[in-house]
Amino acid sequence: MSELSLGDVVDRMLKRREQWLKEEGMKIRDYENSRLFHGGVKHVLKHFKNQHMSSDTEERLKPIWHESDLEATDAITALIHQGVDVKELNGVAALHYAAHNGHTNVVSLLLERGTDVDKCQYQGCSSHFDNGWTALHYAARDGSMDVISLLLECGADIAAKNENGKTALHYAAENGHTEVISWLLEQGADVGGKNYRDKTALHYAARNGNTDGISLLLERGADMDALDFVRLDSIRYMKLQL
Repeated sequence: MSELSLGDVVDRMLKRREQWLKEEGMKIRDYENSRLFHGGVKHVLKHFKNQHMSSDTEERLKPIWHESDLEATDAITALIHQGVDVKELNGVAALHYAAHNGHTNVVSLLLERGTDVDKCQYQGCSSHFDNGWTALHYAARDGSMDVISLLLECGADIAAKNENGKTALHYAAENGHTEVISWLLEQGADVGGKNYRDKTALHYAARNGNTDGISLLLERGADMDALDFVRLDSIRYMKLQL
């Protein structure tokens, strides 16, 4: 990979966006009033030139995550080529944001640079990330299949629990991501695993009326009679949806 300067990356990102705008029939002057020209990615890259990351890195990196996977990858790559170590870049927060936004290439890049695929607490991260969540939790919650596959290939702990005792399977069921549920189960997720309130994935699927998820979980052996901490089973949760 050839070394990219910050200027090269900014120019590439702007040219890409300009071409897209032309294809969409938008006027360039309208685009020049957009966020990218007013404190967006260009500002982020300039700010971090030859600098170490500070405790507010997470906030300053936010514009990057609103870009496409390709553009975000370029931006992170440029920072790395400027000598910024991903650990100083608050790699865990970056990994979480990348997973949350479905940036598969960025996730791959960060993992290649040594970010711990299962690390959930990291000095400098905000309390939002200091809570047991891993990148797999975010990817499962948001239904990012490509990211989930990559994380599991890189050894992510499919049984990892956050501060509520919820696993990736719980979040996939809660948010109606049937394809993700199926994939996680194929990869060894515990269909009957409970969180700290004794809720299973079936409880969450039932509570949210996820009929496809309910059917799939039952096919894979979920216990419809399992009780949570208030002694409710999944059937009761389904009735509450009626």
